[in-house]
Amino acid sequence: MSPRLRILIPVTCLLIGIATSVVYLLDMKSLVGGWSFPLDDPWIHLQFARNLHDFGAFSYFKDQMVTSGSTSPLYTALLALGFFITQNEMVLSYALGGMFFLGGAFVLFQFIRATMEASLWIATAGMLFLLLDRRLLWIALSGMETTMFIFLLLLCLYAYKKKQGMVLGVAGGLLLWVRPDGVAFLIAMAIDHLYHSYFIEKKQRGSKNKGKKDGEKPQENDGLLLKRPAIIIALFGVAYAGFNLLLSGSPLPNTYAAKLKYYSGGGKSFPEEVFHFLTDGHLVLLAIFAAVGILMVLQQIVRRKQSPQLVSLLWCGGIFIAYWYSLPRLYQEGRYLMPILPFFFLLGISGFGFVQETLNRRFHSIKKRYIESSFSIVYLVMVAQFVNGAWKGKDVYADYCKYINDRQVTTGHWLHDHLPENSIVATHDVGAIAFYSERRIVDMVGLVSPEMTKYIGSYDQLNRFLIRNKVTHIAVLRNWFEVANRNSVFQTDERTPEIMEVFEFGVDGVQFIPYDVSQLTGVAAQYIRNGAIQQGGPLIERAIQAAPNSSRAHYWMGRALLAIMKPQEASGQFQTAVRLHPRYWDAMLGEAQARQLEGFPDSAITVLEKLMDENPSYAPGLNALANLYQESKDDSSKTTHYRNRYLELMKTGTK
Repeated sequence: MSPRLRILIPVTCLLIGIATSVVYLLDMKSLVGGWSFPLDDPWIHLQFARNLHDFGAFSYFKDQMVTSGSTSPLYTALLALGFFITQNEMVLSYALGGMFFLGGAFVLFQFIRATMEASLWIATAGMLFLLLDRRLLWIALSGMETTMFIFLLLLCLYAYKKKQGMVLGVAGGLLLWVRPDGVAFLIAMAIDHLYHSYFIEKKQRGSKNKGKKDGEKPQENDGLLLKRPAIIIALFGVAYAGFNLLLSGSPLPNTYAAKLKYYSGGGKSFPEEVFHFLTDGHLVLLAIFAAVGILMVLQQIVRRKQSPQLVSLLWCGGIFIAYWYSLPRLYQEGRYLMPILPFFFLLGISGFGFVQETLNRRFHSIKKRYIESSFSIVYLVMVAQFVNGAWKGKDVYADYCKYINDRQVTTGHWLHDHLPENSIVATHDVGAIAFYSERRIVDMVGLVSPEMTKYIGSYDQLNRFLIRNKVTHIAVLRNWFEVANRNSVFQTDERTPEIMEVFEFGVDGVQFIPYDVSQLTGVAAQYIRNGAIQQGGPLIERAIQAAPNSSRAHYWMGRALLAIMKPQEASGQFQTAVRLHPRYWDAMLGEAQARQLEGFPDSAITVLEKLMDENPSYAPGLNALANLYQESKDDSSKTTHYRNRYLELMKTGTK
């Protein structure tokens, strides 16, 4: 094959990766109406980077919140440098993520060609696997450090196999500054080195040295070649730990301890989820060959033979075990496990080569070119599966971006436009809200406020923490932190799931409802709203038993009782809801409807008029009051008055 073709093929693959990324971005922009990310976390990096650029401080608010809240200080530093080139955070993040995405694919191509003795076409297929994997495309355009991490992982492996000590040392050291779990990969390489040095090469060197003539020096141990990179990596590691200690008093970033505590628990279904993560959809066929590759590595270890893919297996298995033990959550497209995918591909390619070689030996009577042609078709089928997966994945990417844009980004802009500059906002999603609001942020889950970590799980301690930090507002997703005794001053679209709300916060704090009760109430409300009282009733009873102070649970119990024509009991539930939450307009409306159903229209009118005095813009109350006057008192002037006010509100879209 000509040298020109050897260059043209990988370049063409890179162009395919760029074109696919552009399609993803344009499809997302048409749905969202602008640029966005599928995660909130990218704006955490950007917030640190902007402050590092503007104020020279690794801080989360101007130069006043110095903390090690970024899991990837190296990536953050690159973003800060990027702000000297462009102030557009989206272009900067897309470019940086895409650059390392393409770089990782090229290193994978070179690795397959140089160390696996694979043909150009097999290396090309491996490159396309990475460039067309829908999860890796998703993360490459997410504004996260993951593709930089993958690039350095592959570069470390390439340098290790090619015995390029200086490259290995620098790449391995930088790896720690991108993500702390990179230490697991360094351990995997160390185990691989020990295995091959002391179980394989020692025996081979011994036999070779026996045959040498007197005076000849024995063969040098390759372990000496790794001393320099080991020293370099150790220096990078000490510097990384020192950096975090200096900023937050811990050798690891704040996010490490906070996420471990917040997302701990569960994990029973984690192995099954990971299995589907590695075998479903476009990976169905490749996963079969990966299984062969895994068995081949295990067989080589048992027989104490050379095992070229031992690092890949150790890395994949080690990360799986580590996350199963500490963070057993496969959410957001499995983003924490995405760095194992290129190495899973290597195991698949290795298994594929083993099957092909075995068939060539067993069926030597069949011409070799027929077997190779058959396997080329299998490769084409696998690439076609990846193309199909990538095409479907663009819609998933766009949906994630719209979700974040409609909630966190929208809320961040509202806070910027409506709150005084000295406001202090507490939230559990500290990315886009901090970046776009430009307000001081107090983190409710400890990612950039490490002092909060020990209080995770205690709502009383959370309230005290927020009061101590002089918080003026909180911005929360309703199903994460339900506030039971306040009306929001802003909320995202009520018709969509997971509503983001902003509440005023004072020295008396707020009433939070436990997460599981909030979830249970939401499910029950959906049943009751759809008229399925037999399913929703028992659930809402359980919610009230678990959290008697949940105004929303009492409200939906009242709705359920109204639906089965028990207005007196319903009225009691609505009154309890209003007692817990004095400005709960829907509960006041429910109480009026219950009194009307009991046969007390005058009492119902009294409740509604009080409601309208407190909230003149509550459209459902205006409509109900107009109907009551029309039905019970035949007071045409008041009927007309309230009806016109209701219609005016409907025209303006105000509730």
